Amino acid sequence: MSCTRWLWAGTLTAALAAQESRGLAAHLPIAIGLDGGFLGQDDATTWFKRNGFQPPPAAPAPAFNLASVLAAANGSGLDVDDISVGQDQLLIGPDGFISVPQGRWGALTFSVRAGTQGLRGSRLRTEAQAGVVGADVFSWVLPGSILPVELTDAVERASDRSELGLTGAAAEVDALDGLLPLGIDQSDLDGFESAQFQNLLPVPYTIYFTLSSTAASAAPPSWFQGTPRSGATILCVQSSVPGGPFSAPSVWKRFDELGLTQADDIDALAIDRGTGKVVFSLKSRRLDQLMFVDLVLPFGPPVPQPVRKDAATTVSQAIGVDSGAGSTDDVDAVCGLDPQIRSGQVGVANPLIYSMGTPRPRVVFPNSPALQASAARRVAGATSIYDTWITGWPSGAPQPGLVGLIVSLGESVLPGDQFGFGVFVRVPGAPIAGNPIHEGVPIPNTARLTGLRATLRWFAADLGSPVVAEAYPLLIFL
Repeated sequence: MSCTRWLWAGTLTAALAAQESRGLAAHLPIAIGLDGGFLGQDDATTWFKRNGFQPPPAAPAPAFNLASVLAAANGSGLDVDDISVGQDQLLIGPDGFISVPQGRWGALTFSVRAGTQGLRGSRLRTEAQAGVVGADVFSWVLPGSILPVELTDAVERASDRSELGLTGAAAEVDALDGLLPLGIDQSDLDGFESAQFQNLLPVPYTIYFTLSSTAASAAPPSWFQGTPRSGATILCVQSSVPGGPFSAPSVWKRFDELGLTQADDIDALAIDRGTGKVVFSLKSRRLDQLMFVDLVLPFGPPVPQPVRKDAATTVSQAIGVDSGAGSTDDVDAVCGLDPQIRSGQVGVANPLIYSMGTPRPRVVFPNSPALQASAARRVAGATSIYDTWITGWPSGAPQPGLVGLIVSLGESVLPGDQFGFGVFVRVPGAPIAGNPIHEGVPIPNTARLTGLRATLRWFAADLGSPVVAEAYPLLIFL
C-alpha cells in the first residue's frame, strides 16, 4: 500500500526477490554468461538481467548477443570464459595499487566459481555457507573513493541466484559486464534509448572475450590469425556503430603480449580500453586471483602483478578470496565501475554517469541507522525511468512501518526544490529479508541526458519507534 505524488507524473510498482541484496550495485542491470549454457542456449549466450527482480534473464537481440555473433562466424557451441566491452573503469596505478583520483570513486563487481569457500570472516564465506555462491554477483567499493566511508572497502552481494532468475537451475555465472546493458531498451533488449545515448559509447563498438583452452583449440583458425591458440589470448568482435553488425572474431592481445604463457587460461576479464589497463584471473593457481597489466607501459611485454589494496593486502584478499596454495577459490568474472566525469564534459565517454546513483552523505538524519539504497536507469520504448530501491529496517528486524522517498533538484534539501514524493507501507512478512521497496521515477523528455542532477532520498520508520532512519541519498544525472 502506498501513496505517491510526482510533479512530473509517475507510477508505482513493487519489487520483491527471494533474498536480500545490498550495496550500490544491488538491483542494477548486468549482462552475464552462464557456464554450460542455460535454457538450451549456447555457453556463449549473453544473458541480460534487467533492473530489479525480473527473472529469468533474457537473451538480447543478436546485435548484443555474443553467441549470435560467434555463430555467424562458424563458432557455435564454444565455451566463452568472460566478456568486456572495454569500458571497465580500472582505477589502478601502473604499480598495480588501487589509485582513486581525488574526487572520484570506483567499484568492482565480480563472481566466483562454485566451490569457492572464501576467507574466514569474509562476505564470501558467509554466502558460500548459505547457498550456491557460484550463481551470485558481488560488489566491492574501492578504498579511497569519495563516498560515505561506511560504504568503502566493503563487499556486498549485489544479486543472488533467485534475483538472476536461476532458482532451481544448476547455473554458474562465469561472465559479467555491467556496461553492456547501458542505454539498451529493456522492453525488448533491442536498440538504444536514443541516438544521443549511442553517441556516449565508443566507436568502434567492441566486445572482448576469452575462450577456454579447449574452445580455443576448436575455434576456427582464422580467429587467431596465424598465432598459437590459447585460452589466455583476448579476442574481439567490432561494429562500426553500436547496435550494428559485428566483424568476425580476431586477436586483440596475444597471451605473450599480456605476459602469460600459451598454457594459461583467462577466466575473468575487465578491460579499460581508454587507459590500456587489463585485470584478469586465471583458472590455474599459479598466480593471484586478480592480476593486472598496463599495456601502455614501454619496454616490452608487461609483467602481470597482483592488484593490490595496499602493501600488505591484495585486492583478492580484500574481497575475501583465498588465493593461497590448496585453495579452491576462483574469481571467474569481474567488471570495473567508475560513474564519474572523465573529460570535464558531462557524460562524455562514460555513459555510466547517466545510468546509476552515486551515494552521498546523509544530511537529514546523519546519526540514524544507515539503510541501503540503489538506483538504475531504465528505458522502455519512449519512456525513460530511474528505478530506485530501499532495503533494510531501522531496528534491524522486520516490523510494521513506513518508508518514504523524496526527489529533489540537485542536492538540495529545501522543500521548494522537491519534485515529488512517495510513501509506502512495510510488509514484515515479505519473503525477502530487508523488504526492498521500489519506485520508478520518470525522467522528463526535456531533461534526458542534459546533465540535470537530482537526488533520491529514502527514509524509513518502524511503527512504535521514534527513530527515523535515512538511507544514503543517491545523486543521479537525468
